[in-house]
Amino acid sequence: MSAECMVRAGGMGHLFVELFNIKKARFLMLVLLAIGFLYVGCAEAATPEKTVNTFLDAYEALDMDKALRLVVPEAAGERAFLETRFEVRRRMKWQGISFSYTNRNISVLSQTEDKATVSVSFDEETTVVMGGKKTKSVDETWTLVKRDGKWLFVEVPR
Repeated sequence: MSAECMVRAGGMGHLFVELFNIKKARFLMLVLLAIGFLYVGCAEAATPEKTVNTFLDAYEALDMDKALRLVVPEAAGERAFLETRFEVRRRMKWQGISFSYTNRNISVLSQTEDKATVSVSFDEETTVVMGGKKTKSVDETWTLVKRDGKWLFVEVPR
């Protein structure tokens, strides 16, 4: 076998390795994409309990955009009420007053394909800088509706 043929054969072997690596990389990308789609799909398959917890987390963190995404779009009055409450809470935070929601207990009382009634109880802890902590127990029933696979509030919890 001539030296030229050996170089060509070696070149073919190298080409085969490169093609194999490209196929491996494509396969790996497909697997990662599939995992990503599964993750997004599962994240969107919310439950009424997850929606309530997400709402309380958003309210505690003063994340108005996240909380508003959990209210049906056509409830303009409820959305305006929620925006006002967030503005009041932001001002209170600037004054050294903070809120947290502890001892959460959330359970579905009844659920159909598109509506859920949820029992929600938690302690609302209000902390004032140099003023201590005050705890108020909340025990309410909230109603959610399912739209496009997501559980949403029709009325904002008061």
